Amino acid sequence: MKLIKLSSKGFTLMELVIICPILMVVIAILMNFMFNQYGQLLVQNTAVNLQVQSGNILASIKPEAANASSYVTQLNAGQNDEFAPSGGWSAVNNSSVLIISTPALSAPFGKADSQKVYINSVGCEPASIRPGNDTLLVNIVYFSEGTNLYRRVVSFDGNLSTCGNNYFKQTCPSANMTSVCPEDKLLTNQLDEFKVSYIDQNGNTTNRPEEGTMVKISLKLKDKAYAETVIAGSDLIIKRVGL
Repeated sequence: MKLIKLSSKGFTLMELVIICPILMVVIAILMNFMFNQYGQLLVQNTAVNLQVQSGNILASIKPEAANASSYVTQLNAGQNDEFAPSGGWSAVNNSSVLIISTPALSAPFGKADSQKVYINSVGCEPASIRPGNDTLLVNIVYFSEGTNLYRRVVSFDGNLSTCGNNYFKQTCPSANMTSVCPEDKLLTNQLDEFKVSYIDQNGNTTNRPEEGTMVKISLKLKDKAYAETVIAGSDLIIKRVGL
């Protein structure tokens, strides 16, 4: 009887010795590619999120900047902020401080019951005589400290007699907040750059905030993603229409 010789199946030891290192290199390359793709996706998503956040912050500043009576270099006369930087608040072109002078209101901008508040000097009733009084002004200050961007309100002495109640309450640093002086509003703790410049009625950049009919705000935020520092932001030009 003739015996049939079966051929062996599978890889030989020599073939395995050759194939395994090649296979490991291919797997390593694929994994590295996948991780890099994942990392780039994280970086891109982080950049998009920062851009959206910066846009939202600028949108929150816009109503106050648009309705300002003026942009100012220093606080209005008679306004006092005991927690101001050494030498007091100062805003110049391309600075990281925006000081807005705006009428005090009885409610937030845009609300149906939002009315100007007046200093009571000639009387408050009937309502028709109120415009004969001086308008009460407050300052709103946007400023940076390290990676934080804050909004502070510098308001009038609470003992001042007014026609209407002022919605804008004085704010203070968190370490100094009280029941009558709530803490400054923290807009972001991821700040990279906050830059303010002013444009006059002729469309030229001016070094005097008071001459500005428009304000340009450049805001950049930063974060970490996949061991990379990601910086993204938005710019916004706001036309001052006043109240």
